[in-house]
Amino acid sequence: MGRVLVPTMGALHHGHRALIQEGSKWGKVTVSIFVNPTQFAPHEDFDTYPRDNEKDEMLARLWGATGVWFPSSEEIYPHGPKVTECAGVLGGILEGEHRPGFFDGVLTVVSRLFDLFQPDIALFGEKDWQQLQVVKRFAKERGRPQILSVPTVRDADGLAASTRNLYLTGGERERAHLFPQAFQVVRALWEKGERDRLTLEGAGLEVMGGISKQLDYWEMWTDDLSKKPTLFEGKAVLLGALRVGGVRMIDNTPLE
Repeated sequence: MGRVLVPTMGALHHGHRALIQEGSKWGKVTVSIFVNPTQFAPHEDFDTYPRDNEKDEMLARLWGATGVWFPSSEEIYPHGPKVTECAGVLGGILEGEHRPGFFDGVLTVVSRLFDLFQPDIALFGEKDWQQLQVVKRFAKERGRPQILSVPTVRDADGLAASTRNLYLTGGERERAHLFPQAFQVVRALWEKGERDRLTLEGAGLEVMGGISKQLDYWEMWTDDLSKKPTLFEGKAVLLGALRVGGVRMIDNTPLE
């Protein structure tokens, strides 16, 4: 049993609950809540991102956390919010291509949280698949902590649990249903033995119809995001980012 950290930006939902509950199997869980300015671009929603520390602490403890840590900006960035880490090539594809510098900001805050808390184990959700791979590599290079992941938790309508789902109107949410449905269709084809990347990607695009024009990306890679072959022989992952109204959603499905 060791020191377990679940890093979050607050606005806790049932995806965070799964992280806390899994972490509790490994030790006493502390949830950190810090809305990190270095991973928001100037036009993004840093100022309006939901913040309710009292509610978040209540939920975290209800779900099994023994500690809730609200680090201050001065604690995380004693010399001001400056990016100090580089995610490299892995951080420049997919999300990194559409949100330049995003993963550098993620690694910067993760590095500070790890330095200050010194966890033995840290947990991250598989919904942010690329972030998970970036953090795993970073932790491996440092030699600690052990990174554990939890499968994507979904709302009743199939959407991956996300704080930003709260921004969707009823009509937008109805259109967004096609996003997880497209992943399900691709997974079904994969399980039947299809391994051609273009065929699989195309099947998902067909399901999404008109909303596919609002995709930032829709791509299959090897599960470690090192290659994007035409034909897959081992594990793969399909990743997508979709804009519906003013909301940008990301999702993925690992294929084994």
